[in-house]
Amino acid sequence: MEALIDFTNCPSFEHDFDKYKKEELWNEIKKWLEYEYLLAVIATDTPVPEGLNVKTNELTYSILRCWEDEKGLRLIKLRNLWGVFTWKGDWSKFSKKWTPEMEKKVNP
Repeated sequence: MEALIDFTNCPSFEHDFDKYKKEELWNEIKKWLEYEYLLAVIATDTPVPEGLNVKTNELTYSILRCWEDEKGLRLIKLRNLWGVFTWKGDWSKFSKKWTPEMEKKVNP
């Protein structure tokens, strides 16, 4: 957090997402992105891919944007700051869930 303050010369805040209700957290993330805050999340207990030279199972991701449709589907676009592996599950870059219609709606 201190490095972020030094880097941006702006205040920095830490939030424990476990203390938020799901709806409150979604609304906060949307608000922070509208304010153009620099957002990052530390994922704990992340399975670290073989060959990644890190000493912890905590990986940091930046939150780039969020999107919600009228049916309640919510997506958050994350950037892997390590840049050495890619998510291959649902809604990943090559996921079959990305139909041409969804790509047009979300513009990932």
